[in-house]
Amino acid sequence: MSDPVGPAPVDLAGQVAVVTGGSGGIGLGIAAALDRRGTHVVIAGRDADRIGRAARGLAHGAGFPGCDVRDPARVEALFAFAEERFGPVEIAIACAGAGRAVGTAGRAVPQPVASLPETEWDEAIDVNLRGLFHLARAAARRMTVRGTGQIVNISSARGALRGEPYGAGYCASKMAARALFHALAAETAPSGVRAFSLLPDAVDTSLIAGTGLGKGGALTPDQVGAVLADLLALPLDAVLEDVRLSLKEGRPAARRAAARTGGTA
Repeated sequence: MSDPVGPAPVDLAGQVAVVTGGSGGIGLGIAAALDRRGTHVVIAGRDADRIGRAARGLAHGAGFPGCDVRDPARVEALFAFAEERFGPVEIAIACAGAGRAVGTAGRAVPQPVASLPETEWDEAIDVNLRGLFHLARAAARRMTVRGTGQIVNISSARGALRGEPYGAGYCASKMAARALFHALAAETAPSGVRAFSLLPDAVDTSLIAGTGLGKGGALTPDQVGAVLADLLALPLDAVLEDVRLSLKEGRPAARRAAARTGGTA
């Protein structure tokens, strides 16, 4: 008697993904992990030189420079570029972000609320929330029509779960982004599209350089990328919500806030 066959995992080879904020840090770690699985990855960012250098390291990908996620026209142009180059986008990952490390009063941390400049507040909201909305909307419009796809918000375990001192703008934008994706997931699930947020703990990037964050150990961008690739490969009926990623005894561990069917995270 044969074993029961469960839902099929997602084969990432040959799929098309876009990754904003892909010129370095977590975004490039994610792009590299997908590239190793044979995914066609288009990395997007504002700096043409950085995007060009990063794209040259991808075997199956390309770069899209001059992409400011605050501009919905540039986000639409990113999808159009990926579609023309490789085909319909099946994975959209929002990794572009603005803000500084939160949780301490060190040099790299924003001002307290009492003296927080509006420009700093506006930048966090415009990039982390408005820019995310532009990507989510562009992806949902396409994927719900086709009846398949995945949309991912790269969030923060430090900034998206509670308000931290000296990080009001960053935390407000990240917590609101989680709510956006809760709504998006409920709206797109009936069409076969999965949307979820990944909340990594401290990651060894320029964001935490010069702060005390990550002193007890930090994830690497490659670890975040590898875990996300595993999540994206789960059967599409696996429901993921606010996946928390942290180090456990020196190794990355993903903990699900909610996952109802198919596989484990």
